[in-house]
Amino acid sequence: PHLSAYSLTLEEKTTLAYLINKGLAKQPDENEAIIQYNMLTSFMDGHNYKHYEISNFAKEGFFSNHNTAYWKDKPYLGLGPSAHSYNLISRQWNVSNTTKYIKQINAGIVPAEIEELSNVQKYNEYVYTRLRTSWGANQREMAGKYGKAFSVFFRTAINKYVSRGQVYQDNSCFKLTGEGMLYADAIASDCFYTQKTDER
Repeated sequence: PHLSAYSLTLEEKTTLAYLINKGLAKQPDENEAIIQYNMLTSFMDGHNYKHYEISNFAKEGFFSNHNTAYWKDKPYLGLGPSAHSYNLISRQWNVSNTTKYIKQINAGIVPAEIEELSNVQKYNEYVYTRLRTSWGANQREMAGKYGKAFSVFFRTAINKYVSRGQVYQDNSCFKLTGEGMLYADAIASDCFYTQKTDER
């Protein structure tokens, strides 16, 4: 009832990377990957799967609760070594070493590092995660969470992708089209608020 399908990312120090460097295997072809992705989305749509995130498809009622919490900016609690938590204000991650984790717990020390998130970081993460989903990035929700200036900035940045047919508007939500999904990272990063944004 659920399928996750990711394009191959060639990582350094892997067997495949070694074989490609030695000329014993071919570099994955980007055009072939696009053809395969389009075949996949067409096939899943024809079998009544919801394409609810760029790499995820599910029958109605079988969306991933775990990943949906990330994509919908929900708080989560991670317990144990290496676990991550998020409370809408900060992100924390526990030490990965089990012995060190237990020693710190026994000593009354919280075995984690904490990163306080700025409003800009929260806005950028919202844009990145929500544009990848069928729910889209909601301009009204953005204004309520991060302030009107961010929603106005987003609207200005996303407009060119609407005119190119890579994004469409559904009330106050902006969603990627099939073509837009192929350029999701580039579209999202173009809508990020950065230091360069202030210098424009």
